Amino acid sequence: MSPSLLPDLAHLPVLVVLVAVALVCIGIGAWVGARSAETALIAGWGVAGAATVVVGTLTAVPLPWVMLLLGGIGIAGIGRVIAATFSAQPVMQFGMAARVGLLALPLAAGVESMDATGWDDFSHWLPNLAYLCIHSHFPTLAEPSPSFHPAYPYGLALPGYAYFLLLGSVRDNAAIIWNLILLVAAGAAVATLLLTRLQRSFPDLTGARALPWAAAAIGLLVAGLACPSFVAKIVFSNMADGTTGAVLAVLGLLVFEWVAAINDGDPRRRNRMALAMAFASVALIDLRQANAALLAWLVFGCLLAGCLRRPRLGIADLASLAIVVLLPLVIWWLWNRYAIEQMPGGQFAFLPFSDWHFAEFPDTLRNIVHVMLTKGGLFALILLISIRAALTFRTRDALDAPSRVVLVSAAVVSLCNIGFLAFTYLAADFSVSEARAAATFWRYAGETGPLAVVGFVAAMPLAWLRRVPMVPATVALVGVTLIAPIATVGLYRYDLVSPIPVLRHASEVTAASVPPAAPIHIVDMTGNGFGALVVAYQIAAADYAHGSPVRTTTITSRTAGIPPQDAARIDLTGAPYLWLVEGAPEMDHLVGVQLSAGCSYLLQRQATGFSIVAGWPFSRFMRNDQRTGWSAATGAPCT
Repeated sequence: MSPSLLPDLAHLPVLVVLVAVALVCIGIGAWVGARSAETALIAGWGVAGAATVVVGTLTAVPLPWVMLLLGGIGIAGIGRVIAATFSAQPVMQFGMAARVGLLALPLAAGVESMDATGWDDFSHWLPNLAYLCIHSHFPTLAEPSPSFHPAYPYGLALPGYAYFLLLGSVRDNAAIIWNLILLVAAGAAVATLLLTRLQRSFPDLTGARALPWAAAAIGLLVAGLACPSFVAKIVFSNMADGTTGAVLAVLGLLVFEWVAAINDGDPRRRNRMALAMAFASVALIDLRQANAALLAWLVFGCLLAGCLRRPRLGIADLASLAIVVLLPLVIWWLWNRYAIEQMPGGQFAFLPFSDWHFAEFPDTLRNIVHVMLTKGGLFALILLISIRAALTFRTRDALDAPSRVVLVSAAVVSLCNIGFLAFTYLAADFSVSEARAAATFWRYAGETGPLAVVGFVAAMPLAWLRRVPMVPATVALVGVTLIAPIATVGLYRYDLVSPIPVLRHASEVTAASVPPAAPIHIVDMTGNGFGALVVAYQIAAADYAHGSPVRTTTITSRTAGIPPQDAARIDLTGAPYLWLVEGAPEMDHLVGVQLSAGCSYLLQRQATGFSIVAGWPFSRFMRNDQRTGWSAATGAPCT
């Protein structure tokens, strides 16, 4: 359970299997019109999301059968791609994705052994995956999920679920690796768009061998470590924010190809691109319900750019765009209907008008502006593409239609997302403190970062690139791309200084030490409850891995900590075992045994008080700041 800086064999199967899953998704995507590996990956994943939602919400068919069928379709699709390649009539382009994938190997080596450490990882993303693996269906009223947000869509859980079906274990880093794969797809999308524009602007460069490698290096850098919205704790996690950004970037490329097909007068390719866009859009909304708003703004951007400037979209073009709206809308409606019936209260919701946070809203806006000023890279980029998007509506603007539609769509999505987030802090069911602080605004605003990069690449001037020596520039770009993940590994491997692996190891020892099915009461008095959340998840995961029934665990904690006067009123006798996230000398009258601050404890209930079963040094990286009335850690022995 200790994370390693170097790649290790324990984590390698996850990377290998999920690359295979990605290939299967590419095979599925080939059947629905995608013609490049990066777009086929997202479209095929969207097909899997649509199939599981339709079957899982309308029938009682176990989801493994759906996954088996999807696997067969994907393998058949890969066979079709291989056969077409050998017949000199290829139906899939792997070149750019392969280049970006090769350049991403150092990054993959750095990420391969990462472990989950985030609050949201353990509050709902990992519990959602675990539920799917254990029950083979979505949560129901009869078998509710312990997740904080069981009604979140399960698209991001599907790759981890596929790993479970193949190898029989629930891996907490499956979504981390999937996000790495999608980062490669986003990089390939940026690179493909850049290369296409360069080759159209300078036909004499079409045969230049170095150019695709230069584009691949640029794409991976600006979609990954150099992206203005890149935050390792968000991208390399089980959360769907980095995933959302990558899917939006690939959708930007699909929009470009869709408009290009319209401009070329190719209705068959236009409809094929629209179908691929539709399933890629399903992948987007199968991550979070709120992503439906991002899709709506993307479509609005297409309409705005396509209908207000010549050449305008025709009736047949609008009909093909309707497919992009209707298919995801049906999937979104099916999931929300099921969630309301089977997981009431587990959804994002708006407050009654009388409860809106009007009093806090001025502070909300001030905090949003503060974030925008301190995180200037992303918001400067959004401002830049928004100004350039407005200029495209000039009569004599030189930007071609595909680039114009992508640029305007990227600007519309980015700006509308900021406005929507401000509105949710006013009207949605955030707590008063969350609304006032504009909690997680940066995280949600950053979801549009990769699409903003795509918009910039779609509109950036290209003439100056002719003056850059191609071969030396390519060598330099490839070198930077290969070296950067190695040189900066300490910046994105945040799990190496996390306390979570220590807690998880102690939890696994607990599950092995305590009799199967014996209930455990987990109490966090000095912290905000995150430690207790991790312990509960890991004990349940260890029970399942050992083939034992998942025992009952109850958590007592508060986000502001529990002071001694309130702790005295807690009933600690309800379970035979007590797990203290951190002890303190002042707790001796509560448990009847002397405890040290800076230590986690497993206690067993006796006739009079408790006895210590095991103790572990509390990680120096764990910031338990809720110390009112409790002693600070002194380094005393834990047993």
